[in-house]
Parts: sequence; C-alpha cells; structure tokens
Amino acid sequence: MRIMIKINKRKSLRLLVFIIILVLSSVFSSQFVGKKQGNSLSGVTTPGHTYQGYVFEKGDKIVGLGTQPLYLPAVLITECMKRDGLLRKSLESIGLQIRFYPFLKGDDVNYALKNGDISAGIAGDMPAINAAANIGVVIGALTQLGFTSIISRNYITLSDMKGKRIGYVHGSNAHYTLLKVLREAQLSEHDVNLIPMDITEMPASLEKGEIDAFSAWEPTTTLALKRHPEDVIIYQQISYGYIYFSKEFYEKHPDAVSFILASEIRSLRWMNKSKQNLLYASKWAVNEIGKFVKRDMDITVGEIARVSMNDIIGMTTLPYIPVNELKDNAMIYEEFHYLKKINEIPSFVQWDKVRNSFDSSALDRVIENPDAYKYNVYAYDPADTK
Repeated sequence: MRIMIKINKRKSLRLLVFIIILVLSSVFSSQFVGKKQGNSLSGVTTPGHTYQGYVFEKGDKIVGLGTQPLYLPAVLITECMKRDGLLRKSLESIGLQIRFYPFLKGDDVNYALKNGDISAGIAGDMPAINAAANIGVVIGALTQLGFTSIISRNYITLSDMKGKRIGYVHGSNAHYTLLKVLREAQLSEHDVNLIPMDITEMPASLEKGEIDAFSAWEPTTTLALKRHPEDVIIYQQISYGYIYFSKEFYEKHPDAVSFILASEIRSLRWMNKSKQNLLYASKWAVNEIGKFVKRDMDITVGEIARVSMNDIIGMTTLPYIPVNELKDNAMIYEEFHYLKKINEIPSFVQWDKVRNSFDSSALDRVIENPDAYKYNVYAYDPADTK
C-alpha cells in the first residue's frame, strides 16, 4: 500500500510539472507567434490573405514600405524600387535599410502604419485620405492615375441594378466610385445589396452568380474580362494612388523620403525608356502577384504591361499630386466628406487637416536636384533584367 501511495505522489508531481510546462510553453508560444506575425497584423484576417508569418523588422535603421501587389501600376513601381541599387546605396549612406511588405488592400497598409510596423505605404486616394485624417501622414507623390471600373454580366446600365448584389472593397476608391454612380442613377446604397469582399474574390463570385456586379481596379478588371469576355464594363471613373509617410518618419528622415521619391521617379523613367524595360517590370510584378496570392492569377506579362502603360503614361515621369483635386468640391474633397458620412473619419476632423497632408516639397527638392538624386541613372539588379 505504501508503494502505491509513493507511485501516485510521483505521478501527481509529474502531472503538475507537465501542466506547468504546458502552460508556460503556451504563453511563450503565443508571444512568439505574435512577434512572428508582427503583433498588429495578427488580428487582420481576410478570406484572401491572413498575413501569417509576417516579420516586421523595426528600429531606427529600418524603413518599412507597405506595398500592394494587386494594384497596378503601383506594383511595377515598387518592384523596380526593390531592385534599385541606387536606392539601397543612398539609404545606406545615411545608415538606413529598406524593407518591402505586401498587403492586400489600402486598409491593411494603414493598419500596419498606424501600429508602427511600417514607415510608409502605397494606396489609393480613399485609404490615403483615411490615413491623413486618422493616423497623420504626409502624402508625397502620385503612384497611380487610372480607372476604377464597375463590371457586370447581365446588366448594361446602373439603372438596371436596383435590388442586385454588388461586390466592393469597403473604404476603397472603387467603393466611392460605386456609390457615386449609384447617386447618378438616382439609386441609394439601400436600393442595392452591397456585399463587402476582398478584391481577389470578385471575378469568381461573379462567375458563380453570387454577385451581379462588382467595383474594382486593375488588374482585377482585366482578369475578369479575360476569363469571361461576356462581362462588360458599365462604368469607369478616374482614380489616384499615392505614396505617403508617417509624419514622424517624414520629419525625422527627410533625406530618406527624398531618396525614396527619387527611386519612384527613376522607375517611371526607366519603364518609359523602352518597351523591354516595361516588360521586365511587368514580369517582376507577375511573379510578385503569384507569390503573394499563392496561386496562378492567369494574367500574362504582356497584359500587365498593356494595362500599366496607360497609367504610367498618364502620370508622365513627374508624379506630382493633382492640386486641382485638392480644391473645395473637387474629387478628394468629396471623398473626404464621403468617408466622414460612413464614419470612417470622425466628424470633428476638418478638411484642412487632410488637404495640408498633401505636400510636394520633398518631390520638388528631388526634381530640382537631378545630380544629387540621380533619377536619370539606372542601377537595377542585372540578374533581374536578363
């Protein structure tokens, strides 16, 4: 009997130790996973992307730039910047290194920017306005001048869409376009069934009959029309995209901001220099898109180049912010008030705060000093251009 008691005590002790180890390992494991996912983004999960495994390098020597692979032509610009030897050397000369982090949409870029995971981001005008109002950023240059489109299969005009299901990305350029054209068709958002979804879901949802139309941007528009030529674009509206920086980073590292903007100009000029250069950049973009979504997106290098060319030419090679759109009652003004209406921006935020966030002074500094910023000199990785 005594032996049995001793054995039970040993078992109990072992069980207690095991439980303690299990609890501690669970705690440490959760802490490790949080770090591995970058803490803030571990809470962002979407059907298209979960950001699992993200590691954000932080510190005074790291510049984190949020990109969007599914956003043309911005992805071509950032893929060139990744391979820009002059950008790396310039930043190294002031003790900095750049890291690129891909995101599914502008809201996710802003999430990481707000939490200090990145220093700068690239997104459409609606997320940029949101960031200016809610985070505090400096919007330094244009990265896109193109169109958002509304695509349908069985309906030719928006007046036919009453009671229909329309997919959209909440708070995006395409969301604003959709509501704007609904008003023009004398329909309210309550006259249709708005279905929020990720950009990657839209073509398949239309194909399956889960939605009757969707509002999106390139390359999703091209993908949908390629798979189903019977789909039609029933409306298009011009839209803008921007590169913007946290105010803290912008004020602390003005030289780094200038080097990054110089790299953007360099990429635009290099792609405009020859068709072959544009095809190189398009190939990099196709590879990045496939790596990001982890599947074949059924879009070719040539298609990416064709779609992107229009937007790149539209921006020329000097990506200045469209000042006319900053006037009262112009597009950005209207988008700002729309975001307030849907409670994405607090009611107390004034228009002046957002308007003053658009600042071309760093871009001016770069353009006025071509010898210092070498935006006419190209140093892309030779291994990537063969």
